[in-house]
Amino acid sequence: MARGMAHSVYTPTLTGLGERSHLASPDIGLETHVQDVSQVLEYEELADVILVGHSYAGMVVTAVADQVPQRLSWSVYLDAVVPRGGQSLFDCAGPEFRRRIEEQVRTPGDGWLIPAASAQTLDLIRDEDIEWTAPRLGPHP
Repeated sequence: MARGMAHSVYTPTLTGLGERSHLASPDIGLETHVQDVSQVLEYEELADVILVGHSYAGMVVTAVADQVPQRLSWSVYLDAVVPRGGQSLFDCAGPEFRRRIEEQVRTPGDGWLIPAASAQTLDLIRDEDIEWTAPRLGPHP
């Protein structure tokens, strides 16, 4: 948690990612990630939260907003997937994305793990960005 200008910032890590990568398993999915974030809101007794999600986390933000709307004041989607009711990530991203992900999961991902992105696929070009990011990239459950 970071504090500044009378605001607190929480940056929960989703199960199976980052410092919680050791918890990755085929059982981890969107429901787990929604629970991760919802539990932070409940445990910390947070209210009037501005919940921000990037990329896939737009799916998480949407589900958390449905689950605990009384805790949120805003949902912010930063270059994120913004699903409508009942849509999956694949519904939002389209058939080509689905084909690519399913192929990655099937071959090097043991049927459940999306292999880590590379600096090139993230369009990183500055050496300092690549050096900082590369060791932090990991597969996604």
